[in-house]
Formats: sequence, structure tokens, C-alpha cells
Amino acid sequence: MDADKAKARFYRPDQCNNDIVFLQMIEAAVKPGMRVLDAGAGAGDLFPYNFKDTVEEMVGADLDPRVEENPRLHRGIKCDLAEIPCEDETFDLVFSRYVLEHVADPDGFLKEMARIIKPGG
Repeated sequence: MDADKAKARFYRPDQCNNDIVFLQMIEAAVKPGMRVLDAGAGAGDLFPYNFKDTVEEMVGADLDPRVEENPRLHRGIKCDLAEIPCEDETFDLVFSRYVLEHVADPDGFLKEMARIIKPGG
């Protein structure tokens, strides 16, 4: 890693940039052929990922109707994150960033994520 990238990873020398680390974790988990859900994807302007060309299907779900136009997704679904209109065990990978604190029913949200992710996902 070059020096500029190394500097960009840290807010301070003793504090890791959580956004970059989270993105690296997701990048490491994403594999070709997967179906991936970004729960709370919104308009796609706050989290710089690009898995659309790698995965079979990149889906986003959000109460914000702009999710339907999110350029990072194959498909955006406007919905409550505690009631996503997908079949059980649909996704290989589900992630969410800075969303749980905005969810009206955190328990319902977590149950829904468990319902839609495949075993071992």
C-alpha cells in the first residue's frame, strides 16, 4: 500500500477509518455469482462500492424511494427493512451501513435479515 492510501485509512495514527475497513470486509466477502443485499442502500451516494459488475444481482432496499434509481444496484426496492418483499434465503450476503439507528423496529429488522440470508451467508 502506498503512503497516501495508508494515510487515508486513518483519522489519527491510532484510529482506523471504520468506513474503509468495513468496505474492505465487504469487498473480501463478495464473490462472482452472489446475490447481495444492501439494506438501507438509499440513493447510493454515501458508500462507494461497486459490486454490480461482479455479482449476479446487487439489490438495495430502503424506505427512501431514491433507492429505485440507485446506480450501484441492479434493482432497488422501496420498503420497510423489517418487511422486505423477497423469499426466504434469497441472498448470499447482506450488509447494512449506518442504518440500524434509523430503524423503527430493530428486532424486526434483524429477524428479517436472518430470514432473507441463505444458510452460511
